[in-house]
Amino acid sequence: MANLAKIFTGMDKGPEQIMNDLNALNGDLSSQKAQISNVSGVANSAFKISNFIGSKNPNINNLDQGIHELGFWDGQKLPANNGWPTTMVSWDKFYGGLIQMGDATGISQQILVASGYGVAFRIHSGGSWGSWYKLTNA
Repeated sequence: MANLAKIFTGMDKGPEQIMNDLNALNGDLSSQKAQISNVSGVANSAFKISNFIGSKNPNINNLDQGIHELGFWDGQKLPANNGWPTTMVSWDKFYGGLIQMGDATGISQQILVASGYGVAFRIHSGGSWGSWYKLTNA
């Protein structure tokens, strides 16, 4: 079974280890294809690595399922109305990643991990994205 938690617990080990963990996850998902091919939309659900999300393509409302690297710097500010948490609008110095499970036409989820911000998630259902929920430690 694919171990998504391994990716989060290994993020401090650098991009090479993260890529190795993602490749292992893709291998696990691919090997399970025969077992889960009767479940709608799951047989082709291996994560893909996207193009970089930055000042030239800031909209995160219509992403494909996968892992998305992101960042803003050099005075390029995060614009409003592109799906980002409202508390991050106008930020200009951060980097991180976003994991999207499912596509934006059905039920899907996004997990955002950004430097200086932390971790947040939101869900798409009923034809629109819900609010962002920031994860905090209690």
